[in-house]
Amino acid sequence: MKMITDEKRIDEILTRSVAEILPSKAALKKELMSGRQLRIYIGADPTGTALHLGHATNYIILEKLRQLGHKIIVLIGDFTARIGDPTDKSATRVQLTRDQVVTNAKTWLRQLAPIIKLTDKDNPVEVTYNHDWLSKLTFEQLIDISSNFTVQRMLERDMFEKRLKEEKPIYLHEFFYPLMQGYDSVVLDVDVELCGNDQKFNALAGRTLVQRYKNKEKFVFITTLLVNPVTGEKMMSKSLGTGIFLDATANDMYGKVMAQADANIPQLFTDCTYVSAEEIERVKKELAAGKANPRDIKARLAFEITKIYHGEDAA
Repeated sequence: MKMITDEKRIDEILTRSVAEILPSKAALKKELMSGRQLRIYIGADPTGTALHLGHATNYIILEKLRQLGHKIIVLIGDFTARIGDPTDKSATRVQLTRDQVVTNAKTWLRQLAPIIKLTDKDNPVEVTYNHDWLSKLTFEQLIDISSNFTVQRMLERDMFEKRLKEEKPIYLHEFFYPLMQGYDSVVLDVDVELCGNDQKFNALAGRTLVQRYKNKEKFVFITTLLVNPVTGEKMMSKSLGTGIFLDATANDMYGKVMAQADANIPQLFTDCTYVSAEEIERVKKELAAGKANPRDIKARLAFEITKIYHGEDAA
């Protein structure tokens, strides 16, 4: 696969839908401009049967990086899903069975097909499952992995601090989650991990382990979460079953976009469509100046999103 180092394309990837890049955006740009093929991954736990538009943001960026020639890895967390990520949870997640997780994972690749070319003949995506290695870890290995972290660091997680103040229980197995996700980065020998801001703690655990076991840097590419700018509420939540899911029918997807708050329009254009940044900026200015009817702009947004997953005719 020929590596593409077009600076304009790289700059667009490093600015659109980006919340933070660690250790720095400049360092990652230097790597992307070097012509070296990077191993880049994103993982998601199949705790439900469907992915939503918030997940799609990351896979859209992955596809853009794949088109530059980089090796893309889609990790399905069929083992970590059974532990349950405590992120943003005020109580312990209900642990799923292996059968439940496998059933949930079956529809995911079909849902991702419209936004990432999984089977491209020149640069195919590597699809992998962390049950393959996490289920084989020995207790000795787990002790060695856990020795890289302190209890104090684990308790820095917001949801744990909140539970302590509210005198709610924190179970020991919940501390294992960031260790397991972090170990994924070691096994996959990745250079970059894409994640939402809610996964920053877990991704940084992986950075620590890659530095320890691989003696190299791992970039953490954090994308923006879909959040209502007025209320601060998440637009999409897999665990709560709210939002716009990729397995929705064309009518349902279009209707749910139309039902979004007007304040959500600019970010949904930015994170969930291929509309140019210049055009999105024009839409923002028109909305701010009251020169456009939000309903008409939202209809265009609904069309653009539905077209990606169901085609132009259905949209």
